[in-house]
Amino acid sequence: MDSRNIIKESIEIEPGFREPYLQKGYRLPGCSLRQCLRYTVILHNDSINFWTHFIPFLVWAIELTHQLITRPWLSDSFWHPMLCLKVGFIVMAFSSSVAHTFCILSLRARHLVFMLDYASISQCSLGLVIASLHYPRPIFGSGVPVEISVIAACFSSLLVTVVTCLTRFLWTDKSKPLIRNLAYLPFTVLTGVMLMARYYLEIRPRSNILSLEFKEDFTSVMFNRNSVFFHCLGFLLLLLAAGFYSSKFPEKLNPGKFDIVGHSHQFFHIIGACSVHFFKRAFEMDGSFGWNTMQLLESNKDDISFTTVFYFMFSLIGNLLIVFLIGLVFLKKRKIS
Repeated sequence: MDSRNIIKESIEIEPGFREPYLQKGYRLPGCSLRQCLRYTVILHNDSINFWTHFIPFLVWAIELTHQLITRPWLSDSFWHPMLCLKVGFIVMAFSSSVAHTFCILSLRARHLVFMLDYASISQCSLGLVIASLHYPRPIFGSGVPVEISVIAACFSSLLVTVVTCLTRFLWTDKSKPLIRNLAYLPFTVLTGVMLMARYYLEIRPRSNILSLEFKEDFTSVMFNRNSVFFHCLGFLLLLLAAGFYSSKFPEKLNPGKFDIVGHSHQFFHIIGACSVHFFKRAFEMDGSFGWNTMQLLESNKDDISFTTVFYFMFSLIGNLLIVFLIGLVFLKKRKIS
């Protein structure tokens, strides 16, 4: 395959396959599955997007497999929120890799794979919220309030998938990235609230909030102060990644210069993967130190498993169904091939 004959400029590509401010480095649409796979080893404006999520997918999948073999994560429901978190990250990285590989099969396939990509981000966000509710939550009790929060996050995940998928067919190209970021805002706000609560208790570890609900020595037994730094770092990188996604910086300033290397979506992928790494490390520290063990063990373990795995799987099936229905309605109505 001669890359000189297949890498095109934007004027040679159908409008539906173009990206804002990227003028060259496009793959030829309408190719086969085999050709899509061969494109992964050819430098074009989407090749770095593929590798910056496919490599993390392999690393995280191998890491989780090793942890499942060496640790009782399947049998002990204390670790089920951690499984939801890590499976969500893996699903997100894999879906993104698939989307950036096969988005040139056809216009219909492009819409479908990117809608699956948006759904996987919703699923990943749900896993993050579930882990946040079960591990680093020093000012919230266990039981019904947590389950209600998980249910709310589950349905928020479904709503976010609806909104982000509809952006494929509604609104202007310039407003779509901003609308998608705003759709994920509730998850970001909840994560930030949990983070600020932890930071507040780090400053005032013997505050009245703790003495009202927990034993006097709760923080000395459960509170893992070292993980706060990694939670903060992960959250800040998450905001930075969202900023690159919405701003289209730097290619917006100089269209055509950052087509192959250095455009905003590549920064979005790289910074997002770094954010995931720090979030994973923070939650692993929380779990390893038994940060919330007391509350979890005082409740029924089956209830914990139901709260996490059931709603996570419910959201996963619901998100897939949403993608199917929206794709069926809009792609068929507009006769997109």
